Amino acid sequence: MENCKERILSVLRGAGLSAEDLGVWEAMADHFPEELCPDVLRFLEMSPENIGFMTESLRKKKAVAENFDEEKWNEILTEDVKFLRSLAPNLSRATDVSGSRPVGESEESGPVGSDA
Repeated sequence: MENCKERILSVLRGAGLSAEDLGVWEAMADHFPEELCPDVLRFLEMSPENIGFMTESLRKKKAVAENFDEEKWNEILTEDVKFLRSLAPNLSRATDVSGSRPVGESEESGPVGSDA
């Protein structure tokens, strides 16, 4: 029986991604927290649009990570949050996985990149 990470990769292999994009996903799969894996799998299975959006986001993050630019990184995260909120318009605020604070806020400083 396939484990969750293998199932994610199986979904992605069937999505017609380029070899390069699939390689990015394969490299990242090793870093999925096991407890989040079922949620990622459900999200990807919901719609090809989700796969496309997440793949594009990963591409952008990979490019920014090579020469880290905090401003561009935060722009990508903002795009991610907007997309996720569009999927669940009844949610007033997206929260981190613990549900303790809005996405993009650190415990110490408030919104990432702000002086709050």
